[in-house]
Formats: sequence, C-alpha cells, structure tokens
Amino acid sequence: MKTQKIYSSTLSNTFNRYTNNNGIKLLRDKDGHSFGWKYNNIDSFKNVFYISGCSWTNENFCKRVLLNHYPNSVILNRSIGGQGNSMIIDLLEKDLDLLSNTNLKVFYLICFTEVGRNIKDFSYVNPKNYTSSHNYFADILCEQYKKTQKILSKQKHYITTSFVNNCFNKNFKIIDYCGQNSNHKPVTPVYNYSTGVYNWMKKNKIYNFNFSKDLEIVNKNIDWMKGFTLIDNTLHPNSYKPYEDFFSNINV
Repeated sequence: MKTQKIYSSTLSNTFNRYTNNNGIKLLRDKDGHSFGWKYNNIDSFKNVFYISGCSWTNENFCKRVLLNHYPNSVILNRSIGGQGNSMIIDLLEKDLDLLSNTNLKVFYLICFTEVGRNIKDFSYVNPKNYTSSHNYFADILCEQYKKTQKILSKQKHYITTSFVNNCFNKNFKIIDYCGQNSNHKPVTPVYNYSTGVYNWMKKNKIYNFNFSKDLEIVNKNIDWMKGFTLIDNTLHPNSYKPYEDFFSNINV
C-alpha cells in the first residue's frame, strides 16, 4: 500500500507546537495551523485498511497517522475506548463476511488490549489449574490469538497488542515505540491493569490466586508504563511519533 502521503513531512515534525483551547492541548504547525489545513491530494481508494483495538487505536493521534500513511485506503477503524478482546474478535468475524465481497484488497490490523474487559474472555481457559492471574490471562490471550489467526488465515494481516505484553508472536507493539523509559521493566508482565477485574475475581471463589501478590505486580507495571517519555498520565501515547514508527514498521 505504498503511496504519496497527505503530508510530505511526518506529522510529528509538522505539528510540534502546542496551544491550549479550553484546557485541551492542540498540536499546530509552525504557522499556527492545525491538522487538515494543508494536505496533498487524495487519489481514488484502492485498498481497505481494517483496524480494531481499544482506545490506543481510537486516539486522534492514531487516526490522523492512519490517514496520512494510507490516503488511498478506506480506513475502517473498529476501535473503541475500553473495548475488550472478545468483542474485537466477534466484530471481526462479522465484518469479514462483508469485506470478503469487496473488490478492494483488505489489510487487517488487530491490536489486542487487556484481557478481562469482556466476561466472555474468561470462557477461553479454565482457571482451576492456575495460581497466578497473570499466567491465566496470558493463556487466554494466546487462545484469542489462535482464534483470530484462524479467522484471518487467508487474509493479509498483522496481529499484536497495543500496550499489554505480546505473548503469542514476535510482532511489535505500539508501546514499543513510546520513547525511552526511566523505570525498569518488571520481570512479570501483566495483561490487565484494572483493580475492578480483580475485585470481581475475588468474589468468584473459583479463582485461586494470590491477589495481594498479583496486584503488587500490577502496580509495578503501571509505574513502568508511566516512565515512557511519550505516554501521558492517562497511560496513552501523547504524540504522533509512536504511531508513525509503528505503522512504518509493519508490512502492509
């Protein structure tokens, strides 16, 4: 899908001035113009770029980089803030039926998020043999990957995660491009950062986890995420650059 981008220079170089509008930071170019004021011509659509994930791929930074990188593609972004992996998979299956009938070439990018955002996630693996929630979640994510890989076996695709550990293949994650980190990476990666899920599991006696120990590991991972130079206090990328670097390094 190589083509002329809508901005001749990278967005991170073009829009590097911050202005404040009612508490909202806006990026502008050297002349004070925001995204969309100047752009190269957009030719006819030749492809479909399908992407699904959580808020990390629903961010405006991500959407604008997608448009800039793939101006000749129909961008079908199914990402939703807070969306879970089971919903990502279910929507993909239904969308594939429709997209398989188009004459355009389709590329699928799936960026899995935290495990446990949908109750359906817990149906993938039986928890009775686990004493660590992190190992349990990792195996759920691996099963979700296997199912998605099977769904997309005949399609051009790239499957990874946005910010949680990728335990199923060697594909790069968006967080890999979020700059330097002042904190040490914890030995044990986590797949859910929400204490709400842990409170729910505590009430369900089938989970034989050491919750105090697991939550301690979660907090260490949160501190590690906060150390990235290009991640803000909401634990999301605060720049175009992570997305520019990520999309430049996947084979579309």
